[in-house]
Amino acid sequence: DELPEFSRQALEALRQPLENGDVTISRAAVQTTYPARFQLVAALNPCRCGYLGDPSQACSRAPGCGRDYLAKISGPLMDRIDLILVMSVNPGFGGQTFIDSQLRKVEQLRRMIDSTGRDIILEIDGGLNPETAPKAIAAGVSAIVAGSAVFKGGGSAYADNIRSLRPNLKV
Repeated sequence: DELPEFSRQALEALRQPLENGDVTISRAAVQTTYPARFQLVAALNPCRCGYLGDPSQACSRAPGCGRDYLAKISGPLMDRIDLILVMSVNPGFGGQTFIDSQLRKVEQLRRMIDSTGRDIILEIDGGLNPETAPKAIAAGVSAIVAGSAVFKGGGSAYADNIRSLRPNLKV
């Protein structure tokens, strides 16, 4: 949780295992290498206080707060990010209402991702339904998580539910 809150030294220590799939431990005159393939899952707010871009409460140090917070993660570590997930509800339980202000964050992230030239998956999760999914797709997401909208009505309704989220999708 809160990746930028870890020390830079601890974060940089993750680079070798992420790049090579192994870690080397050196003690005195002995050096041993172990396999270390893993998936790094990390979370962070847009800034230290968490309010950058929040329409209900302003970040008092914007926009520098977000820039400085993200700068705590080195470029080489950022280059290893494959997927960004934006929560469009307050996490905790299914069936919540989509938070429209998250679309602005999706648009900002899409521009940032596109400027890097990298193929990073931008995913959104929460409150997606036939009304909100097209808005999220138009804002720039490349994947949606739509549990409640997909699974309502039982197995015979799944294909139609998915089609309703993205009319051009072939199921």
